[in-house]
Amino acid sequence: MKRNYRLTVFISFFVLMMLTITNYAFALDIEKPTFDEFGFRKGIHDSSNMQMHQLTSSWETYPEQSGVSLTKQWTVTFNQTISATNIVAMVIEKDGVFIPVTITLNAAQKKAIISPVNGYDSGSQYSLRIILDGGKQYRMNFTTVNADEVKYFASLATATSRAAAVYPLKKNQFIKTYRDYKSDTYYKLDLKEGEGTTVAIRAQIDKDSMNIFLYDSEGSQFDYEYISNGQTGTVTYKVSSDKTMYIKVGGETGVYYIGFYDNYYNNTSSDNDQRDYFGSLYTAKKVTEGIKTKDDPYALDFYRVNVLEGQTLTVSCTPQIDKDSMNIFLYDSEESQLDYEYMSNGQTGTVSKKASRDCTYFIKIGGSAGKYNLQYSTN
Repeated sequence: MKRNYRLTVFISFFVLMMLTITNYAFALDIEKPTFDEFGFRKGIHDSSNMQMHQLTSSWETYPEQSGVSLTKQWTVTFNQTISATNIVAMVIEKDGVFIPVTITLNAAQKKAIISPVNGYDSGSQYSLRIILDGGKQYRMNFTTVNADEVKYFASLATATSRAAAVYPLKKNQFIKTYRDYKSDTYYKLDLKEGEGTTVAIRAQIDKDSMNIFLYDSEGSQFDYEYISNGQTGTVTYKVSSDKTMYIKVGGETGVYYIGFYDNYYNNTSSDNDQRDYFGSLYTAKKVTEGIKTKDDPYALDFYRVNVLEGQTLTVSCTPQIDKDSMNIFLYDSEESQLDYEYMSNGQTGTVSKKASRDCTYFIKIGGSAGKYNLQYSTN
């Protein structure tokens, strides 16, 4: 009976429907090489037939990737145990010519690693093609970094060696610092497999812009954003294997606030009241009662609480402030506003909601800087 194999591929932080590509290798339970120098299963390689196959056959394609390093290995993960007899070819093509590759097949872990023997040319286009028994075919085009970027990555490696180690913060706490336009500032984060981070920055500058970039130790760029005065920028990434990530802050001279979350969320511009550089619904800390401190009037403190069907969540906030007011807002997981109240010094504001199903509610505290007493109940 014919078996259908499906691929899952991770490319950088993009999650695709069928393929998964990463750049790490495995050393256990490796099947003996049964592929030729171009990645075809031995005994079936006919380059003329393969060329015609490429020109006439239909391929399942995936978004092109750019900025690929010149020594990038691709790891393909299958959804079930795989052997060489199930694979027709795993090839990398440039300008109609297949480049030499090595194929390492790990049947136990359902993974195959495709490595370029001589690396790639800079600033060039390639096509990774996977052909399985039974006619399944997958194609992903990619472009390598150009010569200038290669030179930059070399300087990046030198710069990141001086990076300040940062441990992701588990609450809405931020570092306020000053930078000069003449030199970039680097931070380092060590993440374990499956962990993610969100790094957020807000600029106080007189002109032009600041920027924040996210790299790995190979110099591959994963995310970036440019921000002007008062704006917020975020970079975010979730790793598929143990990885050291570097954050670079550059651009104009000025003050910036930077925060490191030990959570991951899809990057969204700070254009609404529910997500900014001091917090988001998706990086909210678990609610606790007691006296809290809000050092900055621009800060938004977020909390989350799990509520069971039929329970009513009631949250109260009593500010201790010198001027103006604080506010408390209640949201659901779809970011819909459920209740809110504004409070001056010493006044207690209360928000509440009865849950129609098991769910998570989110609490946001905004307004003036100062202390506040936060209390909640579910009954």
